[in-house]
Amino acid sequence: MKHIINFLGQVDESRIAHLSSAISGAMAADASELEIHISSFGGNLYAGIAAYNIIRSLPIPVHAHNIGNIDNMSLLMYLAASTRTTCLYSRFYVGGLNLAFNQAQYIPHQQVMEAIESYDLDIKTCAQIFIERTRCSKVLVDVFEMLQNKPRVLDYAAAYEYGITTSETLNGSWDSRMIDVPSERWWHV
Repeated sequence: MKHIINFLGQVDESRIAHLSSAISGAMAADASELEIHISSFGGNLYAGIAAYNIIRSLPIPVHAHNIGNIDNMSLLMYLAASTRTTCLYSRFYVGGLNLAFNQAQYIPHQQVMEAIESYDLDIKTCAQIFIERTRCSKVLVDVFEMLQNKPRVLDYAAAYEYGITTSETLNGSWDSRMIDVPSERWWHV
């Protein structure tokens, strides 16, 4: 049986815990395939990488469908799926990662250097995931540039050219199936 998970909102530790719980529930119910509908403005890098690893580890086919917007860290979740589609008016944002420091806090030089080293590794990790999962890309993309200082907003056609979506055909499943189908199980996180 296909299980469908709706993921709407920020990528953070709490939401990824709910996603993991829904995935565990689907697996316990002997899901034969999983479809994740995503609309998210992104969020926490570490939660995004955790979601990517959770989805990639599944022993069943996973399909992701962009039902609104896929920004930054939610792009990692989306790229984890083996097949990826989008709605006509959906968009993708591939942009810079941020390093935040508390303004009222004094930070020793060594800690700043460690933070920069970690930040550089995070950019490399995100870029490697993007490159690895978009091998079919028709356009050579400088993903490091997008992650550091030249963000891009992509519509469905550009997302296909960049290899983000795996199908040129728009998937209207979200628009046409607003009610549960007996052969499917829906989860909302």
